[in-house]
Amino acid sequence: MLPQDIKIITFIILFLSWLWFATYVHGSALRYIDDYMRLLYLLPIYLLFSKKNIIIEPHIIKVVKISSLFALLHYVHFYYFVAVNSDPEIEFERYAGTSSIAITYSYLLATMMIFGIYFFFKTSKEKPDYILILSSLIFFLLYSQTGTKGLIPGIILSIIFILYWFRPRKIIVFLAILPLLYIYVSSDISQRVQQTIEFINTYTSSTIDEKNSKEIYRSDESTYTRIKLIEYGFNTIEEKPIFGLGPQMLENDLYSKMKDYNMRTTIKFGHLHNDFIDIAVKFGVPSFLLLVMIYFSLGRKYIIDNNKICILILILFIVGQMTQSHFTHNQAVTFFITLLFCLSGKLDLKADANVTK
Repeated sequence: MLPQDIKIITFIILFLSWLWFATYVHGSALRYIDDYMRLLYLLPIYLLFSKKNIIIEPHIIKVVKISSLFALLHYVHFYYFVAVNSDPEIEFERYAGTSSIAITYSYLLATMMIFGIYFFFKTSKEKPDYILILSSLIFFLLYSQTGTKGLIPGIILSIIFILYWFRPRKIIVFLAILPLLYIYVSSDISQRVQQTIEFINTYTSSTIDEKNSKEIYRSDESTYTRIKLIEYGFNTIEEKPIFGLGPQMLENDLYSKMKDYNMRTTIKFGHLHNDFIDIAVKFGVPSFLLLVMIYFSLGRKYIIDNNKICILILILFIVGQMTQSHFTHNQAVTFFITLLFCLSGKLDLKADANVTK
């Protein structure tokens, strides 16, 4: 086993050990760390693939193309058959696809879209595979229907990395990126992103009394709630930095403080819509630091192995965790960790240069 593999496994064990110790200190049930245990449950996959030279890229290309077709068929079937024949009082505001919730499905769509873009530019020097860019457009179109804006920064950052790696001709970039920009501008996501930016500018320039006013809250309840969750998180971390508040205490403690923010809501939040702040609040700053070390060790391994696919997955995973709590969405965290572990082997560079459609 290579030294970087040992470091990754060591940090995973230390991370989960700290979570177990923190739950013991707080007297909370072990079920509160079950979501994080997926790093350990799925570790055999990593041990199986981490030392192998794998020839898998041609198969991923096929999966991207085929899955985009079936995803589109599901979308058409849902909106033209299921939604039309449903109770008219039911509103389908956010498309959830084959997942339980729209946010989780958006993670899958964004990842598959980035795969399509990556392999399009990778093969463009020989002969551009426009089916790949078409598949990416389909995934992004469906992503726009989920109404999820949290992964937009991760998508942009991933595309920047791809363009830096392959440095394609300007005409290829234009043909690939222009349709994505058109879908973005013509969808509701662009309006939601702009609304968020405007709200943040207004909020940061407001006085303390204005920030806690009902008018500010009602102007953009979603963004306001997330800002207050972050503020609550930092305040709690400052008060209890070592072992945190305790996972069993978060929901009621947060709900009791909603009135201080003039938030008239009956919703009880079990997480803070940010994995890094959420885990530090529940289990203390050491849990956050150990989680960061896991990602740092994985990233270092992927850079050493020149494993660009896993670098892109890790980018989307980490950026997504800054706007959502992946560990509370079992499908999402299992999807990302499984992908990272399955593709963690050093890719066969000879096969990598001969990827075909």
